[in-house]
Amino acid sequence: MKNTIKLLVYILNVGIGIKFISDYWVVGPVFGLTVILWDSDHISQILSRKHILFVAASTLIYALIPFMVIKEYWKFDDGSVSEFFFGTLSVAVILGSILLPVAHHFLLGSKRNTSKHAVIALIITFYLIDFIGSVIDHLKLLLPFNTAYVSLTVWQAVYLTYFFLSKKKVKEVNQGAA
Repeated sequence: MKNTIKLLVYILNVGIGIKFISDYWVVGPVFGLTVILWDSDHISQILSRKHILFVAASTLIYALIPFMVIKEYWKFDDGSVSEFFFGTLSVAVILGSILLPVAHHFLLGSKRNTSKHAVIALIITFYLIDFIGSVIDHLKLLLPFNTAYVSLTVWQAVYLTYFFLSKKKVKEVNQGAA
């Protein structure tokens, strides 16, 4: 039952995230709430200090992305390799992919290795989806592939998987239930 609720929370989170993708005052706290709901065993844990701080961190970290895009830091609009790896959006997502797992480590107590592996997976996932979207655009394929929506959905799924559904974490949960 808990896993069904967590899946429904994730689906609702993705729906809200896609609808308000450019509104960091919505996406950041909604994903932060999703994480704390996945982290909590009981309703009473949701309003703990560490969870409130994590929602605030998620909001501020997500706010970094539109802020950097609006301010056009590291802007290259030439479609080059440097744009792909070091363009405004890429740098913002990389920073968010580093900062949120670090916040998770310090505020929610995840293991350092889990955070480190999550950072690597999140960055690789972003570039892989961006690359696939670029190939689809370049080949002028008429596929229903919105890179931003897919990236948001998969990035968040990877995040939740690394922190809550890893094999080691599932093993710990199963041993605790026995």
